[in-house]
Amino acid sequence: MKFLIKQLEAIKFASDWHQRSKKPGIKKFKKEFVQKSFAADPAHRLLRHDGNSDEQATHKKAFAAFKIRHGKTITARNYLLRLYQQVFTIFVYYVL
Repeated sequence: MKFLIKQLEAIKFASDWHQRSKKPGIKKFKKEFVQKSFAADPAHRLLRHDGNSDEQATHKKAFAAFKIRHGKTITARNYLLRLYQQVFTIFVYYVL
């Protein structure tokens, strides 16, 4: 049951993300979303982008790695959304 709920959440997120992509200001929205997600992650809360040079370098490296993971997550959710859209289309066509 927990797996199903997580899948539904991922599909809903991908659907919302796709709908938001059609509106103006999407680049700014996505950039701010990634920054807020990074800042909200407990593993990154202590990293400072405005600290000394070592802290800035650590923050920059961690943020770059986070952006890559985040992009892969979004891509996976988009694939999942397309898969369910295809399954739903086939279901509606043949069953209903």
